[in-house]
This record gives sequence, C-alpha cells and structure tokens, in this order.
Amino acid sequence: MGSDGVGGVLVVGEAKDLDPAAVGAALQTADARVVTIAAVVGRRTRLALWAPLSGQTTLAKIDKDASAEACDAARRCSADLPADVSTRYRTADCWTTALELLAEHGTVIVVGAPRRRRDRRVVARSLAAGDHLAVFGSVGGHQ
Repeated sequence: MGSDGVGGVLVVGEAKDLDPAAVGAALQTADARVVTIAAVVGRRTRLALWAPLSGQTTLAKIDKDASAEACDAARRCSADLPADVSTRYRTADCWTTALELLAEHGTVIVVGAPRRRRDRRVVARSLAAGDHLAVFGSVGGHQ
C-alpha cells in the first residue's frame, strides 16, 4: 500500500478533540493517501445518569446523541481533507475498540489525550507494544 504502511493512516480521538484543522496538519506530516478517522464516543457523565428522572430523555437517547456527535466530528474531519486523499470515517464506542483498528493501519495518530485514566493506559500500552503511533497530547508520559 505504498509509503502509508499496512493500510494507510488511522486518526483516532474523542469527538471533542477532532478538530479538522489539527487533523489536516497532522496528516500533512504523515503524507497519507488513505485515511481512516475514528471518533471515540465520549463517556456518559455521572449527571447524565439522573437525566431520565426528568422525563425528558432516556439513557438510550443520550447514548445515541453522543454517538451522532462522534460521527459528525469524524465526518467533518474527513470532509476537510484534500480530494486526493481516500477517507473513511467511523465511530468507536471506546478507546479499546478504536485501537483494535491498529492491525489494519501502518500509522496511527492519536489526537488529544483520552480523558479517562484507564483509556490513557490503553493508549500507553499500545505505545509500549511498538505500534506506529504519533501522539498529539499527553498520554501516559509520552509526547
């Protein structure tokens, strides 16, 4: 698949961190022609657990909205990439699921640091395993 490695570049980050300009700049340094953008759905807040008591929403609706937000963030990033870059976008329900895509990609760019300590450890373990990761943000002491 050329200089892009196994299957191009995987860009992964939480929806709030996926800024199209930052993703585009990171991909310029990677010289990618095939890109997959995976937006990790943000974790439900503790306050959200109480929202169904209002009668205005349900936990399923809150989860669906979070997934839609992540999908929109990934789509915005893929739409702003140059026309000669083949792009796919997807959502992942957690960091572990997103990082399972490592086997399909030669390079992985992590945008931002996961907010949860457990998720930062998952990313740090991937770094320690020798996967090709370029990390933007602080993850487990790595830069």
